[in-house]
Amino acid sequence: MSMKSYKILQLVPVLALLFATACTSPKPDPKPMNQVDDSHCAPFTDAKSANLVLEYYRPDTIYMKRPDAHEGPFLTIFTTNNIASEVKRRVPQHDCAAIVLGYIYTPEQEQTLFKNWEGIMRDCGFQRVVFLRAGRHPGKIDGLPVLHDSAIAGLNEPVKLVARNN
Repeated sequence: MSMKSYKILQLVPVLALLFATACTSPKPDPKPMNQVDDSHCAPFTDAKSANLVLEYYRPDTIYMKRPDAHEGPFLTIFTTNNIASEVKRRVPQHDCAAIVLGYIYTPEQEQTLFKNWEGIMRDCGFQRVVFLRAGRHPGKIDGLPVLHDSAIAGLNEPVKLVARNN
């Protein structure tokens, strides 16, 4: 057997192992952009009023797009641990915060994100928090589908009546 044949035979178990793991690895199953139906969502038309625009990818990857948080040519990456202090430091007005989410979250995960982010933004002093679906035109938020708006979310909740003692 030649030396070249021996080297090829040594690679066979490694290649077989790689092939087996590639075929059995769980694959993420996010819906592609063209399969997510946000047609029932109204488009966002209030970009000028957003004092803060965040792009949320995951707890350790958050980009602040407004105000601009570039350090040189690179965007600063924030986390859920430091974003509140940075928002308080960098954003003087707290009328409206827009948080842009991608397509990778289930409806249940999105509901949790809405609740968590509304709490963080209220602690920062924001009056309104709007969640938008990421679009095909990076940097533009006007026209993105509104997934949740804290200003109108409370209007759909049932009113609790309190009995008064006379």
